Amino acid sequence: MKTVLYPAIALMNRLSFGMKFSLISVLFFVPMLVTNFFIVRDSYVEFVAIRVELQSLDLLRSALGVRRDLESYYDQVQINGMLGQSGKAGDVEARIQSLEQELTATIQHLQPAVSDAAVVAAFDAKRGELLASLQAARGEANLQTKVGLAEKVLGQSQVFLKFVTSQSGISTDLDAEVRQVAELVTSMTPQVTATLGIGRAVGSYSLGQGFLNSGDSTKMDDLLLNLEKVQGEYGLRISEALDGHPAATRALGDLTTTSRESLKEAAALFEEQVIISDSLDMPWTEFYQQTTRIMEPTYAVNDGALVFLEQRLA
Repeated sequence: MKTVLYPAIALMNRLSFGMKFSLISVLFFVPMLVTNFFIVRDSYVEFVAIRVELQSLDLLRSALGVRRDLESYYDQVQINGMLGQSGKAGDVEARIQSLEQELTATIQHLQPAVSDAAVVAAFDAKRGELLASLQAARGEANLQTKVGLAEKVLGQSQVFLKFVTSQSGISTDLDAEVRQVAELVTSMTPQVTATLGIGRAVGSYSLGQGFLNSGDSTKMDDLLLNLEKVQGEYGLRISEALDGHPAATRALGDLTTTSRESLKEAAALFEEQVIISDSLDMPWTEFYQQTTRIMEPTYAVNDGALVFLEQRLA
């Protein structure tokens, strides 16, 4: 060992006390400065990432709003496709046109939270695809073809929603609580409202027609079974997002409980007023409004989650 250290010992013996102190100081502080540099760099990178996530929450809120309006749009297009030619659709055509104008304006004004050219280009491409599909549906005169185009726009809105969370970094945040809450509102709650939307559309136009044909009867029976499945999966996702996270539980516990209970209320409404009803005499507009009211608690989960994410990231 002494042989190995001999060069260092010889060097130290030749140095004055001041030089020895300076050398020891350098050997101590240089590694510490290098370590601090990497710590500060990593902290700054994380700070910038979280700032982007915070700035992207308004965009995510708008994307969720677009998704909600497109669910209403798709359901009303289906209703108009079945009742429009019979004159029983009421003012649905006017409401569809109003939604088309509002959605077009909203989508056109969506902007990413960062100014990086590559990010902006990717965002513009996704937004352009969604807008082009909406314009195609808007310009379609054939009612049945318009239903298919509206369904395509709704599907693309879900892709766009996932794109926003991915591009902003929310879906890959270091905090598991943030990731799981974001996953809840971008993947699970849209599945819940889309499932309820099937009942809202099929039930409404069946009541408007005054009968439930065999194909739609099968759809409604399948819907009841699917609601049970969705309720179980929804409960699992809620547990993943809230269990072990007191802050998330305080913010979203009551909202998610009410949302889950609304699925049972929806199943009862669909069964009593459509599936086993002998007369189908409930006004379809009233049924549509009741189903929309039942969907509100799930939309409230989205709103509450965004408030929670903003507080958590801040």
